[in-house]
Amino acid sequence: MMPGKMVFGMQQILNSQKCSFPELRDVRRQDAARIIQRTWKLYQIRKQRVQQRAIVKSHCPCTLCYFRNLTKTHRLFVLNRNATLIQSTWRGYNTRKVQMKNREIRLAYRRLLVANSRATEELKLGSRLENALMKLHRNRGNHLDAELVTIEIVTKMSPECCLKAAQKSVIPIMMNILNESNRSEAHKPRVAHAISIIVNLAKYDKCVKYFSDGESIAAMCIKMMKIHKRSDSILLKCATLLAILSLNRNVKEIITKDTMNKFTITSILKNNSATNDDRKIENSHTKTPRRNDVVRFYPYWCLRKGCPMHFLTKNQAIAFLSTLFCC
Repeated sequence: MMPGKMVFGMQQILNSQKCSFPELRDVRRQDAARIIQRTWKLYQIRKQRVQQRAIVKSHCPCTLCYFRNLTKTHRLFVLNRNATLIQSTWRGYNTRKVQMKNREIRLAYRRLLVANSRATEELKLGSRLENALMKLHRNRGNHLDAELVTIEIVTKMSPECCLKAAQKSVIPIMMNILNESNRSEAHKPRVAHAISIIVNLAKYDKCVKYFSDGESIAAMCIKMMKIHKRSDSILLKCATLLAILSLNRNVKEIITKDTMNKFTITSILKNNSATNDDRKIENSHTKTPRRNDVVRFYPYWCLRKGCPMHFLTKNQAIAFLSTLFCC
């Protein structure tokens, strides 16, 4: 018998065994899978070790390596900034191109261009703030409503104006206005505007250092809520200001441990009961704050979705006050 015929016969026997013994094929597949997995895991381990060695070598204390890493981070920063600039430019162009097809948006854009072209130095927010502060210092005690409205609008729209107003000692002026006010109907708008201005300043992080006497401001809020307990707008604004001031732990401990404050809040809560309309609005917008929840409000120039600016309903304010003072 020839050798070539013998080899061909052995191959036929092996092929017949492969077809006739499926268990043997499964064992061979499992062995092959184990070999592949072992090889892949060893490759991953070697790669991780090489990366760890590179990281250890990169933490060299010499000056040359420090400046190399500094140039790398600066290069990445420049690349990210340029990419962001390109993306924002393209998105703005594309949005304007698409939205300009709408007639209402096109007319609003034209009105905006006309308003910007007619704008003078007197109509800018900074100059309006300065004029209002000058009139406020001159006519202290009389005819303050127009100036307070101007300061409220300016601090609501611009963070620079908030910082400038805080530097011009607007907070003590507003506290004096609240102290000089009474419970008459004519003074209610004045009180509401003054509290709104303090709220606008308290929302801005850079103005926090000007709220050194947070306890007296919180006590004034509670006093205004007690005096104007039938005014829902003043109640909502005072509760918003208390929520912002209570983010400071020291202020929160001082105002909550005072028995007179707690007694005043309990009397306010008894006189103000939530209506069914408030509950419907509250369920459709936000939930009432729980005891462990942190109530945080954002400035009005923050355009992100889902950022609360103030308490929306009377029921939310009452629920917050009851959880704050454990009533």
